[in-house]
Amino acid sequence: TEILADDNSVYVVKNNGTKKILLKYDKDGKNKVDIKNDINVSYVIQDKDNLYFVNKSDKNKIYKISKSGENYEKVSDISTTSDNGNLKEIDGSKYMFINNNKLYYVNANEKNSLYSFDLNSKENTKVISSDVEILQNVDNTVYYKVKGEMGVYLFNYETNFTSQITSRKLKEFVVDKYEEIDPSILKLDKEKLR
Repeated sequence: TEILADDNSVYVVKNNGTKKILLKYDKDGKNKVDIKNDINVSYVIQDKDNLYFVNKSDKNKIYKISKSGENYEKVSDISTTSDNGNLKEIDGSKYMFINNNKLYYVNANEKNSLYSFDLNSKENTKVISSDVEILQNVDNTVYYKVKGEMGVYLFNYETNFTSQITSRKLKEFVVDKYEEIDPSILKLDKEKLR
């Protein structure tokens, strides 16, 4: 139901009929390793060394485990959004992400506001008070859709700049963080405008 990859491995969440388990394979699909098979895993994201996920067996609390399958622990007593089990595909990065050693997550216990949890100091801070439906992080900016509203907003969490970037009606969105824009097409030729 979910798949992630890094330079060395592929991580999958597999529905085994009664719960979703976390597995790891080599990039060629061989050498299967059960990372976590005794809980109900969902909404997996990753950083360099760890996998973060929703433990549906513990009221949607956020847990982490090293990519080697060691150091399994609850991040804190924090919960994020989760599915009811009927979804075919899930993308955890639409609900939480890691940046600068902070876990940003949609807090299901606080009207789906966006929170940041500092993984070192354990400080939990409200970042966006809106009812965040889905999000995407690009560099230091989070793009998000507010439930029941039209459009997409952006919030730069270094400068605290917020803006609505579109007012179109939509269900989902993707910000292409890989496409480079030629700066010359952004400059208007004053002579051509006359």
